Order: sequence, then C-alpha cells, then structure tokens
Amino acid sequence: MTMDQNFDDVNQDNLELSPNEALEKFRGNSAVFVDVREAPEWESGCVPSSFRLPLSLLASGRAAESSVFATLDALDAPIIVYCHGGVRSLTGAVVLRKMLRRDDVQSMSGGIIAWSGELEVPTT
Repeated sequence: MTMDQNFDDVNQDNLELSPNEALEKFRGNSAVFVDVREAPEWESGCVPSSFRLPLSLLASGRAAESSVFATLDALDAPIIVYCHGGVRSLTGAVVLRKMLRRDDVQSMSGGIIAWSGELEVPTT
C-alpha cells in the first residue's frame, strides 16, 4: 500500500482525539501509542513504550514488512498515532486504519508538543 492509493473507503469518524484524552488512555494502559516521526525526532523524546513506525515507511508501502506493523496487527488495543504537531499523525492514522482494517486507530491532535505527560528518551 502506498500513499497514492485511494483512502475514500476508510472510516473518518472519531479519527482524532485530544492530548488530554490520549493522556487518560496512556495512564489507564488502555491504548498503544505509535510515533510516526523520523529517527532524529524520536530520539529527542517520545511517549513511553511507544512504537516508532515512520510515516515515510507507511508512505513507501513497506510498512507491512516491519516487525512493528506485525506487532500492531496482533494487538487488540486501540492505537493512538502521534507526530510532532498533529499533521503527519492524521495521515498515519488513516493509512493504519486501512492497512489494519480497524477503526480504533486515532490521531492525537497537536502532536507531541501538546502532550503533557511524561516523555522518555529511547535507547534504540
């Protein structure tokens, strides 16, 4: 799947949630977080225990080959996608909804800059 494919059939309902709603789900361990930023952004700090699946990989059509995608596909928890400011995460959420055939993938509006929760610096 590449970004030039048609996403008209993807459910757009409930696509975004606020940073406060995301933080509530984080604190309740009731969602999985996916960071679609590139490596240098990720290394500056991320939501603890989040997965990194760069939008560039999603756009290339090679995301399904990644171990992160396989993990997300096997999980039964809602997925919250985030980026720096909330724009790329919207695209990432739509792509993941289509690829995973799930409607419980949402984008965190405002991105990591709107996140008031803790951050961690990844070691890998």
